[in-house]
Amino acid sequence: MGSWFWASSDVAGPERRLKRFRHPGVGPLTLHSTSLLMADDPMIRIVILYPAAASDAAKLERLARSRRT
Repeated sequence: MGSWFWASSDVAGPERRLKRFRHPGVGPLTLHSTSLLMADDPMIRIVILYPAAASDAAKLERLARSRRT
């Protein structure tokens, strides 16, 4: 289904931002945020967050490990 959206050009170009969070367990986190909008319905948005630096990636990994236990 996802490939149909791309092939039909129904997804608008990405909007990129830097987002900062303060998590009580790991402290400050900086993440890149990329939003993709549906061209025919701007109320539908896909948001992708990924670490801005290796230190942010390590903090996310610590959070993921703590959730598994």
